[in-house]
Amino acid sequence: MDPELVSEITYFKEKLGTEWETVKAIIQVNTPKHFPEGVADDIKLFEWASNFVTTRAFGWGVPHLTLVPLVDMVNHTDLSKLSLDLFHSKLHLADNKIYMHEYLFEPDS
Repeated sequence: MDPELVSEITYFKEKLGTEWETVKAIIQVNTPKHFPEGVADDIKLFEWASNFVTTRAFGWGVPHLTLVPLVDMVNHTDLSKLSLDLFHSKLHLADNKIYMHEYLFEPDS
């Protein structure tokens, strides 16, 4: 029973509950126009979707966050000859300047 792990899990559970209440209210307002009946009562569906997104999102926050749905299929061994390079750390540091062509960076060696 690691106290830090228990604290993180407790915090995550509370945060998920708060997010569910917010999302549930939005769903209720937009049912049936955008959501089918019963979705606002399906916390298990919300938990699944939240788990799906949080375990497949990579990056350093908005606007440099990417959802990689097939990341489960990436080989996680350092012996593999395959690699997946999705991000460059300096893209995050450059923020929006990179999109305005005002920032030049040198790739890590």
